[in-house]
Amino acid sequence: MNDRLVPTPIRQLLREQEPETRLQPIWRGILQRRARVAARPRYVRTAALALAAVVVVATTLGLWSVHKPSLFVRARYPVVPAHLVAGPKPVVQSLGDNSEVTLGESTHVEVLRQTTTQMLMALRRGSAHFDIRPGGDRAWVVECGRVAVEVVGTEFTLDRNERRLSVKVQRGRVLVHGELVPDTVQALTAGQELMIPSADGRNVTPESSATAQSEAVPSESTVVRVPSRQENADWRSAARQKDWARAWRTLGADGIGREASRSDDVSDLLALADVARLSGHPREAVLPLQQIMAGHSGDSRAAIAAFTLGKIQLDQLGEPAAAAGAFERALSSNLPGSLAEDTLARLVLAYARAHDSARARAAAERYRTQFPKGHRILDVERWSQGE
Repeated sequence: MNDRLVPTPIRQLLREQEPETRLQPIWRGILQRRARVAARPRYVRTAALALAAVVVVATTLGLWSVHKPSLFVRARYPVVPAHLVAGPKPVVQSLGDNSEVTLGESTHVEVLRQTTTQMLMALRRGSAHFDIRPGGDRAWVVECGRVAVEVVGTEFTLDRNERRLSVKVQRGRVLVHGELVPDTVQALTAGQELMIPSADGRNVTPESSATAQSEAVPSESTVVRVPSRQENADWRSAARQKDWARAWRTLGADGIGREASRSDDVSDLLALADVARLSGHPREAVLPLQQIMAGHSGDSRAAIAAFTLGKIQLDQLGEPAAAAGAFERALSSNLPGSLAEDTLARLVLAYARAHDSARARAAAERYRTQFPKGHRILDVERWSQGE
């Protein structure tokens, strides 16, 4: 054996001729230590090995550090993506700790900071519904331009665009503060909403003034009571049962405009229009129908909304010129074929009542060309002649 490969102290010991009396105590000590190790329960040895393995792996991955939260904290609060974006369909995102946010259509929420003690987010655009578990360890703040919403275990909805910010509380309590907020801070509880105009600091442009009016933007920040979830469920239930009077009573006198200004869902807007016109309040049906036509021109139901609006304006409101415009809009959209003949006939009548005989005759000619044997051809001929 090449003794140069053996460490010097051991090599020296091997060369020396030690007496047996000196070696015996050394061997007894080795045997005693081996016996003590062998006597330990197996699970103790296994646990020790497992703990050592965890430490090695955590150290290797950079997870075990005095500068980072432990594995147990990270498991409790999973990392949320920095940008939460919804397309044409809503998106539900878990925030950990049994809390979540539901993003409405075309909504963008940015996560600015997430730690074991704080979650800081910013609503860049759109509508987001937050459901935050009460009694959690983290403080929650959602920024909306020049306004911040501070949360303490609650359920609330934020809706932001270039004209206004709406903060609506369904459960619990939030603090809304910022230079645009009355007295710089407001506390909202369940059933209250804070409407803040021009929340991002920009004024309504002339081009968007009509849209702004249709959204009922307040001239100054106001706190109003909003219907509870149960009340909303009641009017919807009544509408499904075609109990239009009960649905109207549940919504209240200003309920149609209020709900239409908060909703961008075509089905909801059509239901609101039905509640208004079929409960004997045709004027209130105009806003939700116009909102569909303005914001959902690509939806097939926009043509139905235009046709319905024209009928209301012609038959109930006595506005034939406006009705003619609605019928023209319906005919130029994706109107179902079953309604095309009736719409064109009503267009002739609308022009005739508006004393626009030239357009009435032109519309009658269109009717004769498309429906030479139409069931309303006699009425069309009569109306186009001013009878």
